[in-house]
Amino acid sequence: MLKIKDYEFWFIVGSQHLYGKETLDAVKEDAEKIIDEINASGKLPYPIVFKTVATTADSITKLIYLSVPL
Repeated sequence: MLKIKDYEFWFIVGSQHLYGKETLDAVKEDAEKIIDEINASGKLPYPIVFKTVATTADSITKLIYLSVPL
């Protein structure tokens, strides 16, 4: 039997902290709704996982480097 690894696609939203917490919370909520609909469609072989609303290049870099095993 063919063994296939369990992968996942990450969904990282980029924005700016200048918009404020209320707007960034709305962006996060919208992203999670989109992900839920895509995952429910069953059209992708692996799930999409919401990671964060990143507001700086440094936060994206840290997320990637701290999450991916070397």
